[in-house]
Amino acid sequence: MEKIKPNAKNLALVLEGGGAKGAYHVGALRALYEAGYRFSTVTGTSIGALNAAILSQDGLERLRKFWHDVRISDIMEFDDEIAEKLGNKELDSKTLIYLAQSVMRIRKVINASSSKMEKFVKLSIDEEKIRNSNLRMGFVTYCVSKLEAVEKFADEVEEGKLADYLIASATFPLYGFYEIDGEKYIDGGVWDNLPINLAARGGAKDIIAIRTSDKVRRRKIIYDDLNIHYIIPSESFMGQTMAFLPDRIERYEKVGYLDALRYIKGYKGKKYYIELKGEAQLDKLLKEKCEKVAKQLSFELSSPFRRDAHTVESLISFIKERLPFDDMESLSDTETVLALFEYFALHLDMERLKIYSAREFLLSTADKLFEVYPDEAMLLRKTRDFRRHAIAKIFYALARELKESYE
Repeated sequence: MEKIKPNAKNLALVLEGGGAKGAYHVGALRALYEAGYRFSTVTGTSIGALNAAILSQDGLERLRKFWHDVRISDIMEFDDEIAEKLGNKELDSKTLIYLAQSVMRIRKVINASSSKMEKFVKLSIDEEKIRNSNLRMGFVTYCVSKLEAVEKFADEVEEGKLADYLIASATFPLYGFYEIDGEKYIDGGVWDNLPINLAARGGAKDIIAIRTSDKVRRRKIIYDDLNIHYIIPSESFMGQTMAFLPDRIERYEKVGYLDALRYIKGYKGKKYYIELKGEAQLDKLLKEKCEKVAKQLSFELSSPFRRDAHTVESLISFIKERLPFDDMESLSDTETVLALFEYFALHLDMERLKIYSAREFLLSTADKLFEVYPDEAMLLRKTRDFRRHAIAKIFYALARELKESYE
């Protein structure tokens, strides 16, 4: 699929719902805007709809300020200090008492939270600005009374009702229903959490969709000939929908920024961000090292290997089959070796949110490996099952070879 260029005409942006994970959109948008991307249409669901509205009415800097200022107490009947302690897993007596009291008056807490969220959204939204904006915005909510989705652009909504529909789009099931003209509505995520179809209905062909998770289902796309590119979190945010905490928001934004840079600049890596320069030279070096390691380990690892265990092809195939990353088959040999180092870099707790050169990443991972596990046997004791045990041997051997070459 053809990569979308910054100067693309009639480019649409789609923002997935996901509560506090909406801060990820902000980071990704910052990278896209810095690279020159501009949009004519933006659609979103739930927090994605709120982000779309603020982006449409006031632009990216206002959206960033919105996220830097927001606190959980703005949208929920919940104490910020207690929320931060829970986020840090600090369960002292004060926190436990507060939680117990909140459970005992749960209905009042929910009703108060719903009112806070409604007030917060209405103070944040300027309907007139959105209607007059050059960035057309749309949203999705679901009408429970009629059992049907509401997928509309702001200019299709009755005047004076836009903020209500945005609140409806973001009415998390915990809050119950939101009423508009006597009809009950709920979070649009129950219908379409990533409203690509709405953007396509608005005439878009080129679409950049910023997700908040790669686990939540996407509704079937009913339009043909769309050029859709996804920016997907490289880090799991599962269970963090309501984590409106400053440190979490800062991290979501940073991950979004780097994941968008991966799309824009073509950084390699599954979890890390690796810039390849002098790729032919690196390919040659890694091929030489893989050949050497394959020959060294062909007998030791003979049971999982085929008879051609001494070949680079067999070694690379072996690694691809055993790493737990998606789309391993599409990787080149060099990318497969980088993925192997990524797998163990995560285990070694290597800094993830930075951009590495290939040499820096390989050498830093090797250095950390030998610092934590100066002897191969120490690493192998941590990888008892054969599947991990085998690739640990390959990783250790390659790390040793590469460290010698770079030194």
